[in-house]
Order: sequence, then C-alpha cells, then structure tokens
Amino acid sequence: VWAFAALLFYLPLQPEFVLFIGCMYAGLVSGATVSTSAHMPAFHAFTIPTILPFAIRNLIEGGTVYLPMGVTIIIYLVVSIIFARNINRSMAELNRLQFRNMELMERLETEKRVAEEQRGIAETAVREKSRFLAAASHDLRQPLHASGLLLGALGNHVSSHEGRRILEKISDSNRILNQLFNSLLDVSRLDAGVVEVHPRHIATAEILNSLESEFRMQAQEKGLSFEVRHSDEVVRADPVLLSRILRNLIKNAITYTKAGSVCVKSRANGKGWVEIEVVDTGPGIPDWEAENIFSEYYQIDNPERDRSKGLGLGLAIVKRLCLLMDIAIDLQSRPGERTRFVLEVEAGDPKRVRTESTTRILRSLAGMRVLVIDDDRSVLEGVDRLLSGWGCKVMLAESEEEAVGKLAEGERVPDVILADYRLREGRTGVDAIHRVLDELNRDIPAALITGDTSPDRLRSATSAGFRLLHKPVTPDELHVLLQEVAGITPRG
Repeated sequence: VWAFAALLFYLPLQPEFVLFIGCMYAGLVSGATVSTSAHMPAFHAFTIPTILPFAIRNLIEGGTVYLPMGVTIIIYLVVSIIFARNINRSMAELNRLQFRNMELMERLETEKRVAEEQRGIAETAVREKSRFLAAASHDLRQPLHASGLLLGALGNHVSSHEGRRILEKISDSNRILNQLFNSLLDVSRLDAGVVEVHPRHIATAEILNSLESEFRMQAQEKGLSFEVRHSDEVVRADPVLLSRILRNLIKNAITYTKAGSVCVKSRANGKGWVEIEVVDTGPGIPDWEAENIFSEYYQIDNPERDRSKGLGLGLAIVKRLCLLMDIAIDLQSRPGERTRFVLEVEAGDPKRVRTESTTRILRSLAGMRVLVIDDDRSVLEGVDRLLSGWGCKVMLAESEEEAVGKLAEGERVPDVILADYRLREGRTGVDAIHRVLDELNRDIPAALITGDTSPDRLRSATSAGFRLLHKPVTPDELHVLLQEVAGITPRG
C-alpha cells in the first residue's frame, strides 16, 4: 500500500514534493528497524516492498536530481538491513542470556522451594486466613457487640445471687471472645499503621506494679510463684504500648509454665538503656523455633487449639510493637528449663516523670440526648436499653436518611452522635455524621464505632477525625466515650 501510494502521488515536475516523500519513507524504514528487527522476515516484508519501488521510479526518471536520489535510497535500504540484522543478533543473544539466567534461577528456586515448601504453604494459609478474618470481622463483631450491650443493661435488672452468678459467667465468656477479637484487631491496626506512639518518661515501678496486681492471682491459681523486682529505673516509652508488650509476655509465661515460677524484673545496664526481663521455668523454646514463635497464629504447644491459650498472636504483636517503638527484644531459652525474654528500653530522666492517674469515675449521663446510627437492629436495641438505663434520651436510626427524617419531624437536637462505620449501600458512619451536621448546620460531638479489622478501612476511619471505638464495646468504654465526647470531665 505504501509503495502504491508513492507511485500514485509521484510528481516529477515537483522535486521538492518527491524529496518530501523520500524523507517520509526514510522515517518509515527507521521505525521498522526498531519495531520489527526482532523478526527479520517481518522487517524484510515491510521495508523492501515499501521503499524499493520508489527507488526504482527515481532511477527510471533519471536526471541530476532523481538518479542520485534513487541511488541514495537503495544505499539507505541496504544500510538499514545491515543495522536491523545487528539489532536482531544483539536481541537474540540477549534472549539467550535471559533464558539461560531464567533456567539457572529456576534451578535455584526449585532447590529453595524444596526446603521452604511447607513454610510457604503455612504462610499462604495465614494470609488467606487474615483476609477472611478481615472480611468477616464486621459481621462477627456485630452480634458480640450487641450481646455485650444487652448484658450491661441486664445487670440492672438481676437481683438474685444465683442470677448474678450466671450473668457473671456469661459476661466472662463474652469477655474471652472480646479478647480474641481484640488480638486480631491489634494486628490489623499495626498493619494499617494507625497505632500512634506517645512516649513519656515513666518509672518502671508504675508499669510493673500494675502488672503484678493483674497477674498475681492468675499465677497463684496455677500454683506458680510470681515475682516482680524493680528499683528506681525510669524509661522513655509509651506506657500503654510497653504495658501491652509485657502483658503478652507475662500471659504467655503463665500459660505455658506448668510448675515453678515466673519472674519480671528491670535493671539499668549503665549504657543508656533499661533491661526488662520476663523469665519463666516453662518448657523452653528450641533454637529452630526462635523465629517461628513471632509469626502470626503460630503456637508450639497447642495442637488441640485450646482457645484459653489464645490465637497465637501475642508474640507477633510483641514483635511489631517493639519494632514500632525501637525496642530491642532478645530471646534466651534452654529447652526443658526456662525461657527468658529481654527488652532493651531507652532510659528516661527521673526529673521528668509525672504520675498520671488512670482511675475514671463514671458521672451521670442523665438527660443526654444521643443519636445512634447503625444498620443492625439488634445493636440498636442493645444500645437503646443500655443508654436508657443510664437516663439518656436515645434516638435510633438505621441510616442517615432515617436520622435526618426524624430530626426533620421535630426530634430534639442530639448532644452526641454515635455511628457505625459501615452502613448499608456502601455508606459509612462518616457520611452519616456529616449529613446530620449539614442538616442541623451546627457542630455536634460525634464518634465512630467499627467492627472492621481491614487495614484500609481502619486508616479511613482514623483519618475521618472522629473518636473511634472498636467493636465489641464494653458498657464502661461506651460510658467513658460519651463523657469525653460530650465534654464531661471525669473526676479522679
């Protein structure tokens, strides 16, 4: 087609036009050299039929203009063919080397795959499990969240000793489920990068004494000796996250130690660091398991998957929190004798230590108007019963449209808005809160409650700027949230 076009529009009386056609064909050949030289038959099939008839037409026309042009075009074609063949040889050699490298890599991968096949299968299973848990978390947390609220409301109506005892057992079961879900949430929050570190100078005694009170009874029930040793060490760390790390280590030590003792102690090493140790006389950890124990869902001695021993996330959370806070962690173990975890925490300044009371006294919420938006009727019922029992005036809505409709019908302006993060039809609690605020044209305190563990959703919920609670929410947590969001300062 190109050759036919050149012959059709060949105008010998206009040499500048013929020269333009020659330049155009030179460009076509140059482009073909790059694009088709990988397969020389394709290059020949395009360039020779395209440019040769035009060259011959110039030779036939002859003269001082067209004869040199025809010869030049033929020379250009020959040079282009030679250049294309050089490119073809280089590409062929490159392909041969690439395939050779691929073959060598496949051999190495095969050898490596044999050694890591089982580990790869386990890691794949863990990833798939994490995706499933993140996707299902919201639906699983909804009924658990509702049952916790209803149990909180039920406590005001049970007066008999036997009824209180049964209610306490049910609450304990609910609490254990909460702990399991919170372990999953901790991993997801770390994956999402929404865990913030707030370091301060704090005495190790403040943290360790609190942990001693928390775990002493649990250790005694197993017949273990539980000892905490410390002096006047001060560290610079986030006290909440550091307590979380130590809590997981102590809980693991008590869980897996059948006889003997668990000891927690701290000491300054004189190099600008404070070492905090958790030592137990449990079964120990073999050297080949030293790295595996920090993997998610991995447990050495729990083949029956006893839920009282957790999900195998405790040490995975410990490792991630240590990385987040730049805390070095070292494991020393003698199988059959003991296990020793050592944390190396930055030393703090004793002059900058401040005591912070964590005691909260719940103040009355009577008369507070609360708008609750959640697409789960059982959750709405639980919140209604709980908040009404506290004297709150509750407005319930399953969507932002219903909430706006009730306000338009004359419902009083709420003091606080509580919204589930995930609503129907792809809407979110953020959308609902903004819609209500726009309709009322005023700023009202609001908070989100979410059951999602997906890192992307956690980042999205956190970036909205509202207070955030994670399902299942305990009655005390909800009470404190309402106080803080509404600006009621707790005494104590």
